[in-house]
Amino acid sequence: MAKTLDELNKLYTEAEEVDRELFAEQRSNLLLVAGEHYSKVNKAVASNIRTSGSKSGATEQKLRLTKNHMHKVHRSYKTAILAEAPSTAITPKNSTEMQDQKDAELNQSVWADIRHRHHFESRTDTWADQFVGIGEVCVKVFWDPMAGEFEGYEQKVDETGEPVLEEVMDELTGEPRMEEVQDGFGNIFVQPVMEPTLDQTKPLFKGDFVFEDIYGFNLMREAGTTNMEEKDRAWISRKMVDTEELKRRYPDDEIQKKIHETANQTFVVFDANKNGYEKRQGQTLVKEYYWDVCTEYPEGWYCFATENVILEEGPLPGGVFPLVWEGFDKHPSTPRGRSIIKVARPWQAE
Repeated sequence: MAKTLDELNKLYTEAEEVDRELFAEQRSNLLLVAGEHYSKVNKAVASNIRTSGSKSGATEQKLRLTKNHMHKVHRSYKTAILAEAPSTAITPKNSTEMQDQKDAELNQSVWADIRHRHHFESRTDTWADQFVGIGEVCVKVFWDPMAGEFEGYEQKVDETGEPVLEEVMDELTGEPRMEEVQDGFGNIFVQPVMEPTLDQTKPLFKGDFVFEDIYGFNLMREAGTTNMEEKDRAWISRKMVDTEELKRRYPDDEIQKKIHETANQTFVVFDANKNGYEKRQGQTLVKEYYWDVCTEYPEGWYCFATENVILEEGPLPGGVFPLVWEGFDKHPSTPRGRSIIKVARPWQAE
């Protein structure tokens, strides 16, 4: 059964609370690896720490020396993973069957094309970064009909759904191009050449797969989940989306009104690219809920919502769960993954 907005908000709040400490640890891991953990030290405080008077009255210079080994530890593990040829080869199930061999070759060529077009070597490097540094890697894989190569524009239609036609102009004379037409009675007459009018606001694309990274601290699991592979529990991802873009994507008047209510809100979010927190205005927090195929949802279920309105919901396209997740180090006490940084930090303190 589809859930109400209140049920979704409650689900989100409980999911955020259950892993709050883990999210703080994952953000801290990113700062440590990047060497940004002391980037915002108060200069006045730092000055007082470095220079202070001793009991004898003499002034001593004091330095706080901190050696951050986390970057080297992170690189060592990442390099070890990438050195193991992280790719996939498609082989025939039965090597003696000619049909299996042809199918394997065809699928291998498709996979090679996907790797080339989507720059998988660079993506693999990024995913290894997240896997070791954050402790988890999660990717949302889906088909976007608005991605891929540009094909043209949709035809304009009138209120009845009929195509809107326009005269074809002659490039040399600048006048309408004419053609002879014969009616059913054999009468021949001349009329302008007409062609469908294109709607420049509705581009058409071939469509393509999209690989969207979801950082560990933006991925939540339903409270009470003991295993990330449980199919009847919700997975929740959150992301900031430009409010105007969200309005263009959902033109419904009622949804537009609800989106407008959050347009002036200010969100404090952690930017993994800048390794720090910053205030965001003009953006809306979108929560994506996913349920895998289970008894409650035989075809799976997804729901996109903000705090004030449900944007869209329905069965999973093709019944395929779009999130792929893996944790670096797993412990019996939690279904989430932990980074090597958590284990290495005490050693650094020593």
